[in-house]
Amino acid sequence: MSEPVALAQLYVKLEELAEVSDQISRAISTGATDGLDPLLARSQALHEEVQRLDAIAQAEPGLASPVESALLLTRIEQLSQRIANAGDSLTTWLESLEPVDDSVLPYNPAALAESLLPPSWDKLRNPIILAGSGAGPLAHELVSRGQRNVIVWLPAGASASELPPGVVPTRDNGELTQAFITMPGEMPSDLVVQGVPGGGVDNATLQRLAQTLREAHSMMRAGRVTIRHFGPKIVHQTLASLPVIARRPGLDRLERPFAGKPCILISPGPSLDKNVELLKQAKGHALLIAGSHALSALNRAGVVPDVVLAIDPQDLTYHFRGYPIEAIEALVLAAGVDPNLFNLPARRILTATANGSADSWLFPEGTMSLAAGGSVATSAFWLAQAWGCDPIVLVGQDLSFAGDRYYSNLSDDAATRVVVDGNSFRYEDFSDDQQRIVTRGNQRSEGLSAYELPGYFGGKVPTSGNFFLYHRWFSLVAQTNTAKLTLLNCTEGGAFIPGMEHISLADAIARHMQQPFDVAAPFAALDARFDAAAHVATIRARIELMCSSIDGCAEQARACRRLAEKVAKNPSRAPELDAAEKLLLPQLAPVIFISALAQTVIDESLAQARAAKTMTESLRASVRLYEAVENAARTLREPLATALRGLT
Repeated sequence: MSEPVALAQLYVKLEELAEVSDQISRAISTGATDGLDPLLARSQALHEEVQRLDAIAQAEPGLASPVESALLLTRIEQLSQRIANAGDSLTTWLESLEPVDDSVLPYNPAALAESLLPPSWDKLRNPIILAGSGAGPLAHELVSRGQRNVIVWLPAGASASELPPGVVPTRDNGELTQAFITMPGEMPSDLVVQGVPGGGVDNATLQRLAQTLREAHSMMRAGRVTIRHFGPKIVHQTLASLPVIARRPGLDRLERPFAGKPCILISPGPSLDKNVELLKQAKGHALLIAGSHALSALNRAGVVPDVVLAIDPQDLTYHFRGYPIEAIEALVLAAGVDPNLFNLPARRILTATANGSADSWLFPEGTMSLAAGGSVATSAFWLAQAWGCDPIVLVGQDLSFAGDRYYSNLSDDAATRVVVDGNSFRYEDFSDDQQRIVTRGNQRSEGLSAYELPGYFGGKVPTSGNFFLYHRWFSLVAQTNTAKLTLLNCTEGGAFIPGMEHISLADAIARHMQQPFDVAAPFAALDARFDAAAHVATIRARIELMCSSIDGCAEQARACRRLAEKVAKNPSRAPELDAAEKLLLPQLAPVIFISALAQTVIDESLAQARAAKTMTESLRASVRLYEAVENAARTLREPLATALRGLT
């Protein structure tokens, strides 16, 4: 199906869903709620169909949203608003009902688990989200039946101690989103949100969690696109940097070092120019975190941030050119960035996981990930939350074009221009450094669809598909702000972000940044307690295990491939293939990141297997999958050995 056809079908289904949503709203407003059940069932079915068509419409490389035709944008927004209104009405109505004390109802975890796992349910691909306290018994039952991804949303005060290994506990919508978008395995096609009987979660909360996960699904898709494009690069760059990474502390070594302290997140958007001088006043009274792309603008203005963050696997060394990087307190780098960044003369470098399966393999399970929202700005926001900052202030985060401008006039890339032509736009006048990244990243620079977002000062502002997606992330996190943080958008330009207070940076400084504090102290304390030798030993043990597993993994994948070819000629040998596959799984476990080297082939093979109508077709898909694993394992053998030598 081509993308325009999918969009047209998506539009039709949205119209149907909007009509059903209107009927739900009317039933609630008139009190005729006895007839809601069939309407809600129809609404759920249409939501699933819209989600399916959404995925097809976004499958075209480079597209970031189902709204790729700007001609339909206004109408689709109207339909979406009608659907959202019905959701709000339903939530309000559910909240008005007398709560049911389900703690007295009979509850059999085994029976409930069985009902959640019908034969058609894909246990390896699709997640189940449990909401409520006391989820342990149900989670154990699901895991024992082979359910792979189980996430638990816990209300305030609930314990996670009873959950089985591998089940991910979350305590707010932000953590839930993060756990969902960083799940291992294939992109889910469906999910279940199940309240734990007697767990203290009402229907309105379940509805909100479901909406959060629908938004997270779009973010997850964008992250998977990144892994398909850059997975091999991230893995190889992580291995190349391993000797340096092992001798530097991980980001998780700092636990809420700035609890209750204000933080300003600095981005290089056009509106940074009006506020860059005010950042000097905030220095020492707020933690200043900047994405690396903002450094050239800050350097020209004489502003020294406290923390600089880089997560992109492409060559960003030009961002740091001429900047006195030794003046900042900490350089936070994703493990898979260009290895040259680890050679910068920073006072200290903290390493993080930020690219899902492509770099999370290096860190212990449960390590905080910065894989949030798809951009360095959203990752910086996630970091500020994890560090306990409050308030969190955005500056230079336009998320849109200012006329034909894309960056601050002080940026090295200030010459970059955006030319909007009706429903599309193109970039012009890239700097040589930026053009090199665009070319190597295989990104399109023209014929891109233009979107609109609500403007900071009202009206509408034009934007790109990527900015549209990041705006959705910021909006979701801000509107589900269960920690009750003060979130301030002080960009003073660009897009309006629902859920944030929009004030000037001058007002934010006057209100929240009058008390100085020692920004350097937590970092100095980390230096004093960090045991580099122990850290190296821990990582060396992990790499030794990977080196010992990689050959066995390749050998077992080869054995599976050969058996699959034999089963195609002699189906009676199928049990031998099943046994061989069971031996492959433990071999894969220590080196699961090899999937990042062949994500596209793996996804295509799994889709081919699902669509197979004969054993021959299924076996062809299996052979292709085994070959991908075998080739990836062979490719990684020498880089792993080299990394191990660097740790001795």
